[in-house]
Amino acid sequence: LIVLVKRICESGEGKLAFETYHIDLSRAAVALPHVRTYCCNKKKKCEEIIIIISMLRIRNRRLQLSSVISLLFVVAVLISMKNVAMSVLQTNEIATSSSDKSFYYTPQPQEVLHVSPQMSPFFADKDAIEMSNPNGSEEKAVEIINANASIGVEYNRPILILHIGPPKTGSTTIQSFLRKDQRNGILAKSNFTFFECNEILRVYYSTNITDWHRFSSCLDLVRGKNAIYSNEVFGKFFGSKQAHYDNLKELTKDWHVKIVFSYRRLFEWLPSFYYQRFQGTSTWNKRDFTTFPQFFRKTKTQRIEKFPPFGKKHPTQFLLEKFASHFDDIKVFNMNEDKYATGLVANFYCSVFPDDNDGACEYWRKHGRDKSKNVGQSVNYDLLAYAAKEAGLLDDEVERTAITSAIKNRQENILNITANDFAYQDCLSTEEETLFLNKSLEFEQQLFPEWFKSKGGEVEHRAKFEAAIRSQKFCTVNAKEVIQKDEGWRSFFSEIKIFGFINDDDDDDDDEDDDDDDDDEI
Repeated sequence: LIVLVKRICESGEGKLAFETYHIDLSRAAVALPHVRTYCCNKKKKCEEIIIIISMLRIRNRRLQLSSVISLLFVVAVLISMKNVAMSVLQTNEIATSSSDKSFYYTPQPQEVLHVSPQMSPFFADKDAIEMSNPNGSEEKAVEIINANASIGVEYNRPILILHIGPPKTGSTTIQSFLRKDQRNGILAKSNFTFFECNEILRVYYSTNITDWHRFSSCLDLVRGKNAIYSNEVFGKFFGSKQAHYDNLKELTKDWHVKIVFSYRRLFEWLPSFYYQRFQGTSTWNKRDFTTFPQFFRKTKTQRIEKFPPFGKKHPTQFLLEKFASHFDDIKVFNMNEDKYATGLVANFYCSVFPDDNDGACEYWRKHGRDKSKNVGQSVNYDLLAYAAKEAGLLDDEVERTAITSAIKNRQENILNITANDFAYQDCLSTEEETLFLNKSLEFEQQLFPEWFKSKGGEVEHRAKFEAAIRSQKFCTVNAKEVIQKDEGWRSFFSEIKIFGFINDDDDDDDDEDDDDDDDDEI
């Protein structure tokens, strides 16, 4: 195809040649529209035509043998049958043997779990171009292809990346950087646009596509562009109703859709999910005030909101299986693999964006930044406040956040100890710790079998689990014991005055302005 198009374009009568010889390249590689646009009508240089034809991907995965024979026959009319046939066969052989050389998707087990291995490989690699051009004159074309691999030409349409869960996997940090990098032009280096879409609650509960007008309006703002959307709760609300997936497909049919889920180790994800239940509210909802070991025992066999019990399935696996039967292109981003030692954001960009050399991935590799540390306020203060209220030591009118601020002030500023330094703790038993570790290891091995064998896999997994035990990540205060046995705290609560227990200079609660999603650390 490259040789043929080059000859036609160099003749200066491309349009006439196509009509004269009745060449229907679109049947083989969706090439005809691109050739007419860039070569015949606009008379661009032949190098650009070579790039376009090289990057085309045969979309019909069931291309019949008769179509291949017809294509070879047409080529034979114009060029020597022997030479062209050898060139095509050599190209196809390389494409078949190089199925892991796709510019947009490289199925490496250590970073990607792809659910559609049957997809035909995109064959525009350097070797294929050299075989089609024996003179080796297309080095510039190869460079341009690599530099523009994100433009979606191989799909004949732009790319839409949907980063949609699960929660507590660094999504707030990622969204913050996407927002900033959209403004400062870093995403433009990768030819991508980040868009946000709020107030789409009806999408989650309605199967009527007319109720999806808000999300449709957001998509209209980026139509015709490569775009990325990140919403950590979007995926979990898609249930078993086919209409949900049909609606999403209909609204995004103008893009090649790539679904991205993030993965965080279970022993880090579950405590983080537990801690978030205490944030953003001043109410005394009793549901919130279980200790972590109590939460662990409950969610081992019961659903965690929309997710299955952790004893059965990792939340990332759950989302993956839901979407796998509806979308072909799905990637799992392993947030534990800091490949470039530059933090969460750089690794996310390099994982989900194509290798575009001078794009957002490369930018953050050079300007690496450590992970954000959005560590939320300890839940121990909330648990102690609730226990005091249950014991009748607090008035009903007082807000929970006001009490926890007072408790924190006493613990850290007066007693000069940390949030974990309570005499009475409720921790996982040794048997529960073993179960927790084994389930966490099991899920990671299932998702990333090759990476799991590496030093950063199982070895690091076990080491970080032991560190979490030493730092009491799986413990919370036994608040009832504290209230019953610690006279200092009983005296503290009994002496509290509703309007006088908060110091005016205690407004520097370093967690008050933290993001709701304490993603990067428990």
